[in-house]
Amino acid sequence: MEDSLYRISAKALIQNDAGQTLVVRTGDDRGWTLPGGGIDHGEDVVEGLRREISEELGSHRSEVGRMPVLLHSDQAVSGRRGGTWVMWVVYEAKLEEGSISQDAAPDGMAYAYVSLATLDLKDIQTNEQPLFIELKELGL
Repeated sequence: MEDSLYRISAKALIQNDAGQTLVVRTGDDRGWTLPGGGIDHGEDVVEGLRREISEELGSHRSEVGRMPVLLHSDQAVSGRRGGTWVMWVVYEAKLEEGSISQDAAPDGMAYAYVSLATLDLKDIQTNEQPLFIELKELGL
């Protein structure tokens, strides 16, 4: 049965008024990614995404859509999850203006609003490059 299990990762698609997408970079500098992360066993996916947004951005005021805008599965190729199948569940989300707190974010965490159309794949975490390709193809 182990070969049929997936790691669920919820991601937030947060865009500013200029249509740029919020990306984050962790302290280990593996590249940019969407805010979000792994959902704990038994945790509601939307609540888990809110928790991840709070942990990564220090924002406790986020709205997460009720339905995902994208489901993407692939096999992780590197890192501690190398070889594990991952299901990324991407939700549109909004943050209250001014609610990102760099002081509350973990050490080394950085964020930026970027155009996905011009973001170079080599600057994205290796495991998430196929997810970003699909986001670009869908024009999200």
